[in-house]
Amino acid sequence: SGGVITSSLLIKGEIKGREDLYIDGEVQGTIHLSDGRLTVGPHGKISADVNAREVVVRGKVKGAIRGTERVEIGRTGEIRGDIVTARIAIEEGAEIHSKVEITRVNDSHGSHPTAKIAVSPSVPVQSLAMKVTTGDATN
Repeated sequence: SGGVITSSLLIKGEIKGREDLYIDGEVQGTIHLSDGRLTVGPHGKISADVNAREVVVRGKVKGAIRGTERVEIGRTGEIRGDIVTARIAIEEGAEIHSKVEITRVNDSHGSHPTAKIAVSPSVPVQSLAMKVTTGDATN
């Protein structure tokens, strides 16, 4: 179950919930789905900071994205804003103008390994290199 915002709708303000949400219209403001999956359809235009368990982008997003479990950017997706997530999938053809931070919690040592990637449109996804650094919880 979940909600749908169709291509004919424009919503300005704050969206909060726990269910999945599919947006193929336009949203300006903030989106917070603590246990839900946000899917931005191919006609979707988001000008908002997004916080959700899972985020799938096939339209356009301008704003910070935090996907606690996963972020997926489809080949028609475009993101302009920072991304923080535990896992990321990027299809060939996606446009990303972002800083990407991959975080994972390592419970056995209390550390948080982090990979940070700066992405520009002139760099093909295949040529990206990641450096993983380990820091303690105070960093």
